[in-house]
Amino acid sequence: DGSVAVRLKCNDASFSVNRAATVDVRRMPVIAWTWKVDAIPPAGDVREKRKNDQALQVLIAFQGSKVISYVWDSNAPVGHTVEEFHGFLGFRRQHVKVRVLESGASRLGQWISVERNINEDFRELFRAEPSLVGGVRVQTNCQHTNAAGSGMLFGLQFSSL
Repeated sequence: DGSVAVRLKCNDASFSVNRAATVDVRRMPVIAWTWKVDAIPPAGDVREKRKNDQALQVLIAFQGSKVISYVWDSNAPVGHTVEEFHGFLGFRRQHVKVRVLESGASRLGQWISVERNINEDFRELFRAEPSLVGGVRVQTNCQHTNAAGSGMLFGLQFSSL
């Protein structure tokens, strides 16, 4: 439709695009985007560290070392949540909660719109009130399963209810 999208591809590697951003999620609690995956790393599975590859991820880093990661996984079921710890956007050890929003190949090649209330997600996942957002990352991973994956994303934005 004339929109500009970011295309991410991986081949036995990981690639991300980061952006620092300060967002008060009490005023702008909704995050939305549209994504399409063309190829998934077939053995990828967020539930297993050695297979933790996904076609696309959207990560929201909050001040105070907490991150929500929304993923299109290859095998983990939609709604599944995993806890991880790793660095992100120049911060040291981050507490990451990963939520599977799409899974498998059944919707490959289809544009899918996503809208999440990150205030509600943060409270559910961390059992705390969210701080300000400090950054956003869009990522693809294929390094753990020596596979390939690709997808596109556009329209990432925060908004009020």
